[in-house]
Amino acid sequence: MEKNLYQFDHIYASYTDLFGKKTISDSFAGPVYEGSALNYDNSELFSVTSLAERCDLYPSKISSPLKNWFRYIGVDVDITHNSAITGFQASRIYLVGQEKRITELKEKNSLADLIYGLPRNVIGLSSIKSFLPGKGFNNLFDDLLCHNQNVKCEKSLTVNCEILNDRISLKTKKGIFQPDLVIWTSDPTKLVSKALGIKLDSQKFLAEVLVGFLDSPVEFPFYTQVYSLESRVLRIYFYNIEGRGCFTIEKALDDQITSDVVEFCQTVIANFSNKEIKRVVLRKRNVRYFAYTIDDHKNLSRLQSQSFIKNLITPDYLSYGRDQKIESIMNQLHEF
Repeated sequence: MEKNLYQFDHIYASYTDLFGKKTISDSFAGPVYEGSALNYDNSELFSVTSLAERCDLYPSKISSPLKNWFRYIGVDVDITHNSAITGFQASRIYLVGQEKRITELKEKNSLADLIYGLPRNVIGLSSIKSFLPGKGFNNLFDDLLCHNQNVKCEKSLTVNCEILNDRISLKTKKGIFQPDLVIWTSDPTKLVSKALGIKLDSQKFLAEVLVGFLDSPVEFPFYTQVYSLESRVLRIYFYNIEGRGCFTIEKALDDQITSDVVEFCQTVIANFSNKEIKRVVLRKRNVRYFAYTIDDHKNLSRLQSQSFIKNLITPDYLSYGRDQKIESIMNQLHEF
């Protein structure tokens, strides 16, 4: 399996036009503000509930444009929990030219440390090593199954659940299964309904991806975060599959024509690379649920802390990153 993985330095950039000018950074993957903006309300993060309140931790010249951007991409900042800001890669703002002041403030104030960011090279951190499957994720998963002959994998199977006598069983069209252990990593809606008797709001973030080919391979994979009021593009990612240059564009759903999306992305990428987007082969809509409502955040926290279902493990649904979810499962497995 290792032959299907390749290692590279985690390289990223950002494009921001939220604050009255276009700002480019090749060292920070978050919103970038040019100028001083440190006269923030020294509140406590634990008293913040909504995404709007989270944005308001910044001075108004940052908070107002930031809230406008969230609304522009389809997020209700008043009912969405503040933790959703992480999923949009906007949890920290980098103030260009304020490195010394920010460093001093972050050392003294825990809240400032959470809402302001600095490039890794400024704070002396080494590069991040990353891995990607050289032939794509489908080939990687097929390879995993081939090397584990004792594992039977059922695909395209709808699963429901029942809870009886403090244990969870799985209901499928092939019958009812009563496993010793269930690791429920899929949509938690059914599980919350059965375990807590509660219906989640299941607030949707409507998104879409465009994928295709570049004019040539890239030297190394890299991505650019986008924070714009000119287009609903959120991220542009360049990488290789079997030696061929590819791209993925992630964006909020809208009716902008594909050629205009590509034109905007090409303008952004020109700041970092001479690669050209050659051909779009797929534009696909999808629905994401990481922008939890305040009530859903509370109920998913209850699910994670439950202990009465003895054979159930759930990931940390409230963490956005895959690493945190996997780590939470592994910790529970060690305790099981």
